[in-house]
Amino acid sequence: MEITRGNTAVTAESVTSTPVPTPTEKPADSGSGEQSGNGGLAGQAGENGWKDLKTGVININTAGAEELMSLPGIGESRAAWIIEYRTKNGPFLKKEDIMQVKGIKDGIFSKIKDRISVE
Repeated sequence: MEITRGNTAVTAESVTSTPVPTPTEKPADSGSGEQSGNGGLAGQAGENGWKDLKTGVININTAGAEELMSLPGIGESRAAWIIEYRTKNGPFLKKEDIMQVKGIKDGIFSKIKDRISVE
């Protein structure tokens, strides 16, 4: 295919494209040497929260449903209840406060206590 405008012909072969990463791919490093906007912390921004990639710890005050569901015993319903609880009651002050959420008692808490934070 060739498109001509003025004295310049553009063909499909002459057009270069910039690869666009899919949601599961990591964008290519620009090589600028600049640190990421997180001050060099090793982590991953999630839907609305933060997960420390080195420790796998999830902040239950800011995590989105997808991040919460990565915790053992937390499915779609419990994730929604966690978000609903903190929306109505404010942030969790200590990890144990998550047991105030419907469906989360000692059994679930014992599975997630080392993988959650409130900071």
